[in-house]
Amino acid sequence: FKFLIKNFKGGCAFEDLLKSCHLFPYNSNVCLWFKKHSRRFHVFWDGKAIVYIQPFFRDANICAIWNNKKNPGQCENTACHFFHVCRRFIRSNCKESNCSLSHSFKSRHNRHLKNKLGISDFSEADIRIVLNCKSPSLCVDYIYNNGCKIQNSDKRCPYLHLCQNKIFRKS
Repeated sequence: FKFLIKNFKGGCAFEDLLKSCHLFPYNSNVCLWFKKHSRRFHVFWDGKAIVYIQPFFRDANICAIWNNKKNPGQCENTACHFFHVCRRFIRSNCKESNCSLSHSFKSRHNRHLKNKLGISDFSEADIRIVLNCKSPSLCVDYIYNNGCKIQNSDKRCPYLHLCQNKIFRKS
């Protein structure tokens, strides 16, 4: 889990993981291991072969109430199990120079949650990676640059290929 975060900043092609780590004994059934540990990883399959893998932490989430547009930065639930942090900051697209939402995990609430989740030793950058791996990402090249760079390569693109018109409702 941490190996993917530290070495690949999230997910990677399965073949790249196998080439760069020596975490598994020789001749072990790595695919079976990932199948058994699917609660900690998003595993993308092509038939019986793993194509792409990324860390997955089911219990790490961003508070939607904290990010509510009507009352930003206000969550009255004292037992809230979600991070009180700007969702746009997590995605690296917060454009507000005076954003009223936290861009840090240093608040008392977030520190408590990090301890509860067992990730108190994770850096802020690591936690952002974990939160960004919660759902599949879109292929920016496919959407904005007339096609995926990986399309004619030996590797497969791990990102979703969605039509720009569909995303921006232009059709």
